[in-house]
Amino acid sequence: MGKQLKTDIVFIDTSVFVNENFLHGNKIKELKKYGGTGYLKIKIIDITYNEVLKKMKEFLEKAKSKYKQVDKTLQSQEIRILKNIERYTSYFSPIKIDIEKEFSELKRLLDNFIDDANIEIISSDFASIKEVFDKYFMAALPFENNNEKKNEFPDAFVLNAIEKWCMKFNKKVILLSNDNGMKNYQNKIILTEWSLSTLVDNITRLYEKDQKHQQRIDRIDQIMNKNRTEIKSDLKGDLSHSLSDFLHDSLSIGYIEVENIDLLDIEGININEKYNIISADENDAYVEIMGGVDFSCEITYFDKEDAFYDKEDDMWFGEEEKTLKLKENINFKSTLIINHTPLAGEEFAGYGGIEDIEFLDEVSIN
Repeated sequence: MGKQLKTDIVFIDTSVFVNENFLHGNKIKELKKYGGTGYLKIKIIDITYNEVLKKMKEFLEKAKSKYKQVDKTLQSQEIRILKNIERYTSYFSPIKIDIEKEFSELKRLLDNFIDDANIEIISSDFASIKEVFDKYFMAALPFENNNEKKNEFPDAFVLNAIEKWCMKFNKKVILLSNDNGMKNYQNKIILTEWSLSTLVDNITRLYEKDQKHQQRIDRIDQIMNKNRTEIKSDLKGDLSHSLSDFLHDSLSIGYIEVENIDLLDIEGININEKYNIISADENDAYVEIMGGVDFSCEITYFDKEDAFYDKEDDMWFGEEEKTLKLKENINFKSTLIINHTPLAGEEFAGYGGIEDIEFLDEVSIN
Protein backbone atom coordinates (compact mmCIF):
# COMPACT_ATOMS: atom_id res chain seq x y z
CA MET A 1 0.00 0.00 0.00
CA GLY A 2 2.98 2.31 0.60
CA LYS A 3 4.96 4.03 -2.13
CA GLN A 4 8.63 3.52 -2.84
CA LEU A 5 11.10 5.27 -0.55
CA LYS A 6 13.90 6.91 -2.53
CA THR A 7 15.97 7.79 0.54
CA ASP A 8 16.14 7.07 4.26
CA ILE A 9 17.27 10.60 5.17
CA VAL A 10 14.50 12.77 6.63
CA PHE A 11 14.59 16.44 7.60
CA ILE A 12 11.79 17.68 9.90
CA ASP A 13 10.38 21.21 9.83
CA THR A 14 9.06 23.13 12.86
CA SER A 15 5.46 22.86 11.64
CA VAL A 16 5.56 19.07 12.01
CA PHE A 17 6.44 19.34 15.70
CA VAL A 18 3.68 21.92 16.25
CA ASN A 19 1.10 19.79 14.43
CA GLU A 20 2.02 16.77 16.59
CA ASN A 21 1.70 18.77 19.82
CA PHE A 22 5.50 18.76 19.76
CA LEU A 23 6.46 15.35 21.23
CA HIS A 24 3.05 13.96 22.19
CA GLY A 25 1.54 12.70 18.91
CA ASN A 26 1.54 9.03 17.90
CA LYS A 27 3.27 9.77 14.59
CA ILE A 28 6.17 11.75 16.04
CA LYS A 29 6.68 8.96 18.61
CA GLU A 30 6.85 6.39 15.81
CA LEU A 31 9.31 8.58 13.94
CA LYS A 32 11.48 8.58 17.06
CA LYS A 33 11.33 4.79 17.17
CA TYR A 34 12.45 4.42 13.55
CA GLY A 35 15.21 6.98 14.01
CA GLY A 36 16.36 5.12 17.10
CA THR A 37 16.46 1.77 15.31
CA GLY A 38 18.33 3.24 12.34
CA TYR A 39 15.49 2.71 9.87
CA LEU A 40 15.52 6.44 9.24
CA LYS A 41 18.35 8.95 9.45
CA ILE A 42 16.59 12.02 10.89
CA LYS A 43 18.04 15.52 10.77
CA ILE A 44 16.99 19.06 11.61
CA ILE A 45 18.64 22.41 10.90
CA ASP A 46 19.73 24.35 14.00
CA ILE A 47 17.22 27.07 13.04
CA THR A 48 14.44 24.48 13.33
CA TYR A 49 15.65 23.45 16.79
CA ASN A 50 15.52 27.06 17.98
CA GLU A 51 12.15 27.64 16.32
CA VAL A 52 10.67 24.61 18.10
CA LEU A 53 11.90 25.98 21.44
CA LYS A 54 10.42 29.39 20.61
CA LYS A 55 7.06 27.81 19.73
CA MET A 56 7.11 25.78 22.95
CA LYS A 57 7.46 28.96 25.00
CA GLU A 58 4.72 30.71 22.99
CA PHE A 59 2.32 27.81 23.55
CA LEU A 60 3.18 27.73 27.26
CA GLU A 61 2.25 31.40 27.56
CA LYS A 62 -1.05 30.73 25.76
CA ALA A 63 -1.71 27.74 28.02
CA LYS A 64 -1.13 29.89 31.12
CA SER A 65 -3.59 32.48 29.84
CA LYS A 66 -6.21 29.80 29.08
CA TYR A 67 -5.77 28.21 32.49
CA LYS A 68 -6.46 31.58 34.12
CA GLN A 69 -9.76 31.69 32.22
CA VAL A 70 -10.56 28.14 33.38
CA ASP A 71 -9.82 29.08 37.00
CA LYS A 72 -12.11 32.09 36.71
CA THR A 73 -14.90 29.94 35.25
CA LEU A 74 -14.56 27.35 38.02
CA GLN A 75 -15.14 30.04 40.64
CA SER A 76 -18.41 31.15 39.04
CA GLN A 77 -21.67 30.88 40.96
CA GLU A 78 -23.04 28.27 38.55
CA ILE A 79 -20.15 25.81 39.03
CA ARG A 80 -19.19 26.26 42.71
CA ILE A 81 -22.01 23.91 43.74
CA LEU A 82 -19.76 21.01 42.71
CA LYS A 83 -17.37 21.82 45.57
CA ASN A 84 -19.86 20.06 47.80
CA ILE A 85 -19.13 16.74 46.08
CA GLU A 86 -15.78 15.26 47.09
CA ARG A 87 -14.81 13.76 43.73
CA TYR A 88 -14.86 17.24 42.14
CA THR A 89 -12.79 19.08 44.75
CA SER A 90 -9.46 18.47 43.00
CA TYR A 91 -10.69 20.44 39.98
CA PHE A 92 -10.94 23.59 42.10
CA SER A 93 -7.29 23.63 43.19
CA PRO A 94 -5.56 26.73 41.81
CA ILE A 95 -3.35 26.01 38.82
CA LYS A 96 -0.05 27.89 38.73
CA ILE A 97 2.17 27.61 35.67
CA ASP A 98 5.80 28.71 36.02
CA ILE A 99 6.73 29.49 32.41
CA GLU A 100 10.50 29.25 32.89
CA LYS A 101 10.31 26.06 34.91
CA GLU A 102 7.97 24.31 32.45
CA PHE A 103 9.99 25.58 29.50
CA SER A 104 13.16 24.04 30.98
CA GLU A 105 11.30 20.75 31.32
CA LEU A 106 10.08 20.89 27.71
CA LYS A 107 13.60 21.69 26.50
CA ARG A 108 14.90 18.67 28.42
CA LEU A 109 12.23 16.47 26.82
CA LEU A 110 13.08 17.82 23.35
CA ASP A 111 16.80 17.15 23.87
CA ASN A 112 16.02 13.62 25.08
CA PHE A 113 13.81 13.08 22.03
CA ILE A 114 16.65 14.19 19.75
CA ASP A 115 19.04 11.78 21.49
CA ASP A 116 16.60 8.84 21.44
CA ALA A 117 15.77 9.37 17.76
CA ASN A 118 19.46 9.79 16.81
CA ILE A 119 18.60 13.16 15.25
CA GLU A 120 21.55 15.07 13.85
CA ILE A 121 21.39 18.87 14.12
CA ILE A 122 22.84 20.40 10.96
CA SER A 123 24.40 23.87 11.05
CA SER A 124 22.66 26.66 9.12
CA ASP A 125 26.16 27.78 8.09
CA PHE A 126 25.59 25.57 5.04
CA ALA A 127 23.13 28.19 3.72
CA SER A 128 24.12 30.85 1.21
CA ILE A 129 23.02 34.29 2.41
CA LYS A 130 23.27 35.65 -1.15
CA GLU A 131 21.01 32.95 -2.59
CA VAL A 132 18.41 33.45 0.15
CA PHE A 133 18.25 37.20 -0.51
CA ASP A 134 18.13 36.62 -4.27
CA LYS A 135 14.99 34.51 -3.71
CA TYR A 136 13.56 37.24 -1.49
CA PHE A 137 13.94 39.92 -4.15
CA MET A 138 12.59 37.61 -6.87
CA ALA A 139 9.63 36.58 -4.64
CA ALA A 140 10.57 32.94 -5.27
CA LEU A 141 9.54 30.14 -2.89
CA PRO A 142 9.19 30.41 0.04
CA PHE A 143 8.79 34.19 -0.45
CA GLU A 144 5.82 33.86 -2.82
CA ASN A 145 3.38 35.57 -0.43
CA ASN A 146 4.10 39.31 -0.58
CA ASN A 147 2.26 39.99 2.68
CA GLU A 148 4.36 37.49 4.65
CA LYS A 149 7.69 37.71 2.84
CA LYS A 150 9.82 38.87 5.78
CA ASN A 151 8.42 36.12 8.02
CA GLU A 152 9.69 33.45 5.61
CA PHE A 153 13.40 34.08 6.17
CA PRO A 154 13.82 31.21 8.68
CA ASP A 155 12.19 28.77 6.21
CA ALA A 156 14.30 30.14 3.36
CA PHE A 157 17.54 29.61 5.29
CA VAL A 158 16.42 26.12 6.34
CA LEU A 159 15.62 25.16 2.73
CA ASN A 160 18.87 26.55 1.41
CA ALA A 161 20.91 24.86 4.16
CA ILE A 162 19.26 21.51 3.36
CA GLU A 163 19.92 21.96 -0.36
CA LYS A 164 23.59 22.87 0.21
CA TRP A 165 24.02 19.92 2.60
CA CYS A 166 22.56 17.57 -0.03
CA MET A 167 24.88 18.94 -2.70
CA LYS A 168 27.95 18.62 -0.49
CA PHE A 169 27.27 15.00 0.45
CA ASN A 170 25.53 14.01 -2.81
CA LYS A 171 22.36 12.95 -0.99
CA LYS A 172 18.64 12.97 -1.69
CA VAL A 173 16.34 13.72 1.28
CA ILE A 174 12.70 13.78 2.35
CA LEU A 175 11.55 17.07 3.89
CA LEU A 176 8.53 16.78 6.19
CA SER A 177 6.59 20.02 6.54
CA ASN A 178 3.03 21.31 6.85
CA ASP A 179 4.04 24.76 5.63
CA ASN A 180 2.76 25.48 2.11
CA GLY A 181 5.89 27.38 1.08
CA MET A 182 8.06 24.41 1.98
CA LYS A 183 5.68 21.78 0.60
CA ASN A 184 5.61 23.55 -2.76
CA TYR A 185 9.40 23.77 -2.87
CA GLN A 186 10.61 20.69 -4.67
CA ASN A 187 13.61 19.72 -6.74
CA LYS A 188 15.39 16.47 -7.51
CA ILE A 189 17.20 16.28 -4.17
CA ILE A 190 14.56 17.62 -1.72
CA LEU A 191 11.38 15.54 -1.80
CA THR A 192 8.45 17.34 -0.18
CA GLU A 193 5.49 15.23 -1.33
CA TRP A 194 5.59 13.03 1.78
CA SER A 195 3.44 13.73 4.82
CA LEU A 196 4.33 12.44 8.27
CA SER A 197 1.36 10.05 8.07
CA THR A 198 2.33 8.51 4.72
CA LEU A 199 5.98 8.22 5.74
CA VAL A 200 5.19 6.48 9.04
CA ASP A 201 2.77 4.13 7.25
CA ASN A 202 5.42 3.23 4.69
CA ILE A 203 8.16 2.67 7.27
CA THR A 204 5.84 0.71 9.59
CA ARG A 205 4.98 -1.70 6.78
CA LEU A 206 8.66 -2.16 5.87
CA TYR A 207 9.74 -2.53 9.50
CA GLU A 208 7.09 -5.10 10.41
CA LYS A 209 7.94 -7.13 7.29
CA ASP A 210 11.65 -7.10 8.11
CA GLN A 211 10.87 -8.14 11.70
CA LYS A 212 8.92 -11.16 10.37
CA HIS A 213 5.63 -9.60 11.47
CA GLN A 214 3.95 -9.25 8.09
CA GLN A 215 0.90 -11.06 9.52
CA ARG A 216 0.26 -8.05 11.76
CA ILE A 217 0.00 -5.74 8.77
CA ASP A 218 -2.17 -8.26 6.92
CA ARG A 219 -4.56 -8.46 9.88
CA ILE A 220 -4.74 -4.68 10.20
CA ASP A 221 -5.60 -4.37 6.49
CA GLN A 222 -8.20 -7.14 6.77
CA ILE A 223 -9.84 -5.54 9.80
CA MET A 224 -9.94 -2.14 8.09
CA ASN A 225 -11.49 -3.54 4.92
CA LYS A 226 -14.00 -5.72 6.79
CA ASN A 227 -15.25 -3.00 9.15
CA ARG A 228 -15.75 0.01 6.87
CA THR A 229 -19.52 0.06 7.45
CA GLU A 230 -19.12 -0.05 11.24
CA ILE A 231 -16.39 2.61 11.12
CA LYS A 232 -18.64 4.88 9.08
CA SER A 233 -21.52 4.34 11.53
CA ASP A 234 -19.27 5.13 14.51
CA LEU A 235 -17.96 8.23 12.78
CA LYS A 236 -21.48 9.54 12.25
CA GLY A 237 -22.19 9.31 15.97
CA ASP A 238 -18.88 10.85 17.03
CA LEU A 239 -19.04 13.55 14.38
CA SER A 240 -22.43 14.68 15.66
CA HIS A 241 -20.87 15.56 19.02
CA SER A 242 -17.45 16.80 17.94
CA LEU A 243 -18.75 18.82 14.97
CA SER A 244 -21.31 20.58 17.15
CA ASP A 245 -18.55 21.59 19.61
CA PHE A 246 -16.25 22.60 16.75
CA LEU A 247 -18.89 24.87 15.20
CA HIS A 248 -19.61 26.57 18.52
CA ASP A 249 -15.90 27.23 19.05
CA SER A 250 -14.76 28.20 15.57
CA LEU A 251 -17.58 29.24 13.21
CA SER A 252 -17.16 32.84 12.09
CA ILE A 253 -19.71 34.91 10.20
CA GLY A 254 -17.98 38.17 9.43
CA TYR A 255 -18.79 40.64 12.22
CA ILE A 256 -22.12 39.05 13.17
CA GLU A 257 -22.64 38.13 16.83
CA VAL A 258 -23.69 34.46 16.87
CA GLU A 259 -26.15 33.55 19.62
CA ASN A 260 -26.54 29.81 19.04
CA ILE A 261 -25.67 27.03 16.55
CA ASP A 262 -27.72 23.86 16.22
CA LEU A 263 -26.35 20.96 14.19
CA LEU A 264 -29.43 19.67 12.35
CA ASP A 265 -28.13 16.64 10.48
CA ILE A 266 -25.07 14.72 9.30
CA GLU A 267 -26.14 14.30 5.68
CA GLY A 268 -23.24 12.27 4.34
CA ILE A 269 -19.78 10.97 5.21
CA ASN A 270 -17.08 10.14 2.70
CA ILE A 271 -14.02 8.15 3.81
CA ASN A 272 -10.93 8.02 1.62
CA GLU A 273 -9.92 4.53 0.47
CA LYS A 274 -6.30 5.18 1.48
CA TYR A 275 -5.46 5.00 5.17
CA ASN A 276 -2.19 5.13 7.07
CA ILE A 277 -0.92 2.89 9.86
CA ILE A 278 0.66 5.44 12.21
CA SER A 279 1.59 3.12 15.08
CA ALA A 280 1.78 -0.64 15.65
CA ASP A 281 2.90 -2.98 18.40
CA GLU A 282 2.40 -6.66 19.20
CA ASN A 283 -1.32 -6.25 20.01
CA ASP A 284 -2.70 -2.92 18.79
CA ALA A 285 -2.33 -0.37 16.03
CA TYR A 286 -3.47 3.16 15.36
CA VAL A 287 -4.75 3.90 11.87
CA GLU A 288 -5.36 7.37 10.47
CA ILE A 289 -8.19 7.89 8.00
CA MET A 290 -9.30 11.02 6.19
CA GLY A 291 -12.62 12.05 4.75
CA GLY A 292 -15.30 14.69 4.46
CA VAL A 293 -18.68 15.26 6.08
CA ASP A 294 -21.74 17.05 4.69
CA PHE A 295 -23.90 18.63 7.36
CA SER A 296 -26.69 21.13 7.88
CA CYS A 297 -26.98 23.56 10.77
CA GLU A 298 -29.15 26.41 11.99
CA ILE A 299 -27.54 29.59 13.27
CA THR A 300 -29.27 32.10 15.51
CA TYR A 301 -27.69 35.55 15.40
CA PHE A 302 -28.38 39.21 16.12
CA ASP A 303 -28.70 41.44 13.05
CA LYS A 304 -27.45 44.93 13.89
CA GLU A 305 -27.94 46.46 10.44
CA ASP A 306 -30.80 48.72 11.63
CA ALA A 307 -29.69 48.87 15.29
CA PHE A 308 -27.82 51.63 17.11
CA TYR A 309 -25.28 51.53 19.90
CA ASP A 310 -25.68 53.59 23.07
CA LYS A 311 -22.24 54.37 24.50
CA GLU A 312 -23.59 55.57 27.82
CA ASP A 313 -25.47 52.33 28.50
CA ASP A 314 -22.97 50.20 26.58
CA MET A 315 -25.86 48.48 24.79
CA TRP A 316 -27.27 47.88 21.34
CA PHE A 317 -30.89 48.86 20.70
CA GLY A 318 -33.10 47.72 17.87
CA GLU A 319 -31.13 44.59 17.00
CA GLU A 320 -33.15 41.79 15.45
CA GLU A 321 -32.79 38.07 16.22
CA LYS A 322 -32.64 36.02 13.02
CA THR A 323 -32.00 32.43 12.01
CA LEU A 324 -29.99 31.09 9.09
CA LYS A 325 -29.94 27.51 7.79
CA LEU A 326 -26.75 26.33 6.12
CA LYS A 327 -25.43 23.27 4.32
CA GLU A 328 -21.67 22.90 4.49
CA ASN A 329 -18.87 20.38 3.96
CA ILE A 330 -15.75 20.01 6.08
CA ASN A 331 -12.76 17.68 5.84
CA PHE A 332 -11.56 15.68 8.83
CA LYS A 333 -9.03 13.10 9.91
CA SER A 334 -9.60 10.46 12.54
CA THR A 335 -7.45 7.98 14.44
CA LEU A 336 -8.87 4.48 14.82
CA ILE A 337 -7.80 1.75 17.25
CA ILE A 338 -7.21 -1.67 15.70
CA ASN A 339 -6.78 -4.68 18.03
CA HIS A 340 -5.00 -6.91 15.51
CA THR A 341 -3.82 -9.59 17.99
CA PRO A 342 -5.91 -10.44 21.08
CA LEU A 343 -4.26 -10.45 24.48
CA ALA A 344 -4.23 -13.72 26.44
CA GLY A 345 -7.76 -14.43 27.59
CA GLU A 346 -9.34 -12.22 24.95
CA GLU A 347 -11.34 -14.02 22.31
CA PHE A 348 -11.49 -11.64 19.37
CA ALA A 349 -9.29 -9.25 17.45
CA GLY A 350 -10.90 -6.46 15.49
CA TYR A 351 -11.83 -2.83 15.16
CA GLY A 352 -11.52 -1.13 18.56
CA GLY A 353 -13.21 2.22 18.03
CA ILE A 354 -12.39 5.87 17.39
CA GLU A 355 -9.53 7.50 19.29
CA ASP A 356 -10.03 11.08 18.08
CA ILE A 357 -11.36 13.32 15.31
CA GLU A 358 -9.72 16.50 14.02
CA PHE A 359 -11.33 18.94 11.58
CA LEU A 360 -9.01 20.22 8.87
CA ASP A 361 -10.93 23.27 7.63
CA GLU A 362 -12.36 26.44 9.06
CA VAL A 363 -16.06 27.11 8.52
CA SER A 364 -16.57 30.78 7.76
CA ILE A 365 -19.48 32.64 6.18
CA ASN A 366 -18.85 36.04 4.68
